Amino acid sequence: MQTDLSNGNSVNLQQLINDLKVVVNDGEALLKSGAAQLRQKAAAGAKATDENIRRNPYPSMGIVFGVGVLLGILAINLMKSEDRFESN
Repeated sequence: MQTDLSNGNSVNLQQLINDLKVVVNDGEALLKSGAAQLRQKAAAGAKATDENIRRNPYPSMGIVFGVGVLLGILAINLMKSEDRFESN
């Protein structure tokens, strides 16, 4: 089916639809490929982290403890600052 455009060009709508389907299918394949690569990288990172923690459990626990203390201090300061705003 040929359609004339106002500028004198004609477009084959069926060919346009087929071309769009090809582009969508190619895009979908690229997304799936990218997702698979991302999943592999995430799994490799998780495995490396697990191995590192198993080899060095005490330093890992110390880091987690330190992060917890910092978050607790930040939370306490945040709650104190909210109390100051409410009392004004």
